[in-house]
Amino acid sequence: MRLPEPREWILIVSVMLESVKSFDERHPELIEDLETEFNIQTINDPHLVVTLLEDMPERQSSLPKAVFVVDKALLLPSNHFVWDAILGYVRKGGLCITMGHFALCKETDNSFFRMAGLSWGLGRCDRVILTLNQATARGFMDASLPNMFDMHGTTLINVDPDHRLYNIGAPLSKDFSRNVPEESTVAMAHVGHGWLAYVGDENIGSGSRQVIDAMCGLFRRF
Repeated sequence: MRLPEPREWILIVSVMLESVKSFDERHPELIEDLETEFNIQTINDPHLVVTLLEDMPERQSSLPKAVFVVDKALLLPSNHFVWDAILGYVRKGGLCITMGHFALCKETDNSFFRMAGLSWGLGRCDRVILTLNQATARGFMDASLPNMFDMHGTTLINVDPDHRLYNIGAPLSKDFSRNVPEESTVAMAHVGHGWLAYVGDENIGSGSRQVIDAMCGLFRRF
């Protein structure tokens, strides 16, 4: 009898700075979607994250399908050693998605993304309508991505056109002043042999869940 193949898994890195609900409790719909295809493991211990990503056997099957960075703790210089380990995993072919409470942080000198070789930086918080960047999405997962959706979240600035999975369209808030062409709230870039992605939706609504599902390969492998 042939045993079933072990399921792929997703690592959620949540090194909490304050007492808040866990990522699983805040976003049960996303977790439910992902659990149809993956095992989910949430880790709060930064040293254990490094152990899992750096000290595991050199076998692709032992590494997570994706790493979610979901809070602002990794922006602190004292936790950059964890980010180094995650970037090492990405450069070998992994996928890291920054999302959730991570996107609510304003206290950064943008060195976080520069460590990955990107000029990205956290921008303003606003409610916006997003439209799919067909040029970027074409060829790997455009069939599974929503063409348009809205979100309330934090933008990225200094995002190259090729990295913008979605472009910011019409504003939905009265405080909105102007569009910045280099902004996006959903971005994805090659880092080494892997991908680094950003989903700036504070609430991870249905549109953002579709995007994250697609990034993780639920619909089409990239």
